[in-house]
Amino acid sequence: MAPIVLILALLLWCGLTATLFSLNSSDAAGNGLSQAFAILMIFALWGLLALALLLIGRQGTMPAWVGVYALFLLPLSCAASVASVELLRNQWFVAGRLTIAVPIVTAALMIAFCAWLYMPQLRAALPAKLATPATWGTVLVLSLLPWPMLTKLRREGKERYARVQEEFKAQEVREAESQREADLLKFKQLTPESPLREWLDFTTDGNELRSRALEGIRNLARRQADAEEMIGFGLDLPMIELANLNLTPTAKFCAIAGEFLRKDAESFRPRVPDPAPYSVMAFRVERHLPAMHWLVEHNCDIDVGVATYAEVVKLYPDEKERQGFLDKLAALRAKRGVAQ
Repeated sequence: MAPIVLILALLLWCGLTATLFSLNSSDAAGNGLSQAFAILMIFALWGLLALALLLIGRQGTMPAWVGVYALFLLPLSCAASVASVELLRNQWFVAGRLTIAVPIVTAALMIAFCAWLYMPQLRAALPAKLATPATWGTVLVLSLLPWPMLTKLRREGKERYARVQEEFKAQEVREAESQREADLLKFKQLTPESPLREWLDFTTDGNELRSRALEGIRNLARRQADAEEMIGFGLDLPMIELANLNLTPTAKFCAIAGEFLRKDAESFRPRVPDPAPYSVMAFRVERHLPAMHWLVEHNCDIDVGVATYAEVVKLYPDEKERQGFLDKLAALRAKRGVAQ
């Protein structure tokens, strides 16, 4: 049984050696698979070595104190071999390449030592006082080799990561400043004749030009016509900013806004028998609620749009968020004096 285990260990050692030497020879996905296979082969190989030592030890050819060494050094050398794979996969860490000797040499030495224990001819040719300390002493030294390097790798890795983060943040700042300058230049090019849609580009939340853009819009002669045109095309921004645009709630404008709301509500009508929870859609469905309040306060007839929202929302599963929106719609209808 022991010879078979040793032959399997030798074959696995050959496969591991080939894998380690080609560890970073492919693309990222291929390298990742190679590294995973290398670690699996290390565990399998060390398992075979432990089995071989156990089988040979039962034959009485291995001193008990050697078994104590093996009990300590087998797991240590296995862990060191796995650590070596970690070092080898980081190609930028040049010093770590030396640790390729750890799994290759330690496994080869232990296979040879098992063969020496099993074969009387080898024990006769090489005395125990030379073979045993040479084998396990070398295994011990190699098993300790990766750990200082691994500590250095992780420290340098953290430093590299910190530098990359700093560079990334600096790049973000540069890009933001560049975008800010581009936006400011574009804003300065706006005139009282510029269309409303160009002014609305600067009214998004967080834009430092928002207040100046809204002030410009309120003094824009064409704002009413542009708003009606944009809303008629189904564009959101004028409806979202409705309370800030200084528009006149004419019958024409109210009709356009009411039709916009009806179409918007219809766009949320579920297309499947079992729709997603309303809470998933709530933000999008309710985004024009401030516009509805403004329109109602200015006596616009948006009853059809409000009713369509209520009808569509009721098709979603009942939950707290859904009922909250329905209550708000009911309040709007009550304000308009519309029966529920």
